[in-house]
Amino acid sequence: MTDHKEYEKAVNFLRKNRPVLHNKARLVDNVLNQTHAKRTGDHARLYQYFFGWTSVGWIRNSLATAAALLLGFFIIQQALLNKRFNQLEQQIVRTINGAGQGDSKAGIKEKVLMNLLTSQSRDSITISTSDLNTLIEAFVELRESQKENNRPMVIGSYNKRFLKKSLEEELKNKASKQNL
Repeated sequence: MTDHKEYEKAVNFLRKNRPVLHNKARLVDNVLNQTHAKRTGDHARLYQYFFGWTSVGWIRNSLATAAALLLGFFIIQQALLNKRFNQLEQQIVRTINGAGQGDSKAGIKEKVLMNLLTSQSRDSITISTSDLNTLIEAFVELRESQKENNRPMVIGSYNKRFLKKSLEEELKNKASKQNL
C-alpha cells in the first residue's frame, strides 16, 4: 500500500509542478516514432529487407540505367528482325514473280509445285507428295504421247491408271498396318 501512496504523491507533485520542456516538438516526434516502430516492426523489417536498396542512390541509378539499356537492345533487335523479314518477303515475291513468268530452267514438277504454292484458292484439300509425283508423271507421259501421236489428249485412261496406283498404295498401307 505504501507504493500506491507514494505513486499518488508523485503524480500530484507532477500535476502541480509541471516540468519545463525545452524542445517539445522533438519530444513528441520521438514518442510517435517509437510507438510507430513498435506497431510496424515486422512489416518494416520485411520492407527494408526487400526494398532497402531503393534508398541507396548509386544502386537505384545503376539498375535504372541497366533497364534502359535492355529496353534499347530490345527495340534495336525488333527493328533488325523487322528489316530481315521485309527482305525475306521481297525475295519470296521476286522468286514467285520469276516463276510465274515461265522460268525455262524450272522443270514441270517445280512449276506445278510453285503453282500450287502461289494459287489464291483456299481449298482444304491436301495431297501427299507421292500422289503428286504420280499425277505429274502421268501428266508428263500423257503430254509426251500426245506430242508423239499428234492427237488430242485422252485423259480417261490416265485417270484410271492414277486411281489404280493410288488404291494399290492404300491397300499396301492398310496391309502393313494390319501386320503391325
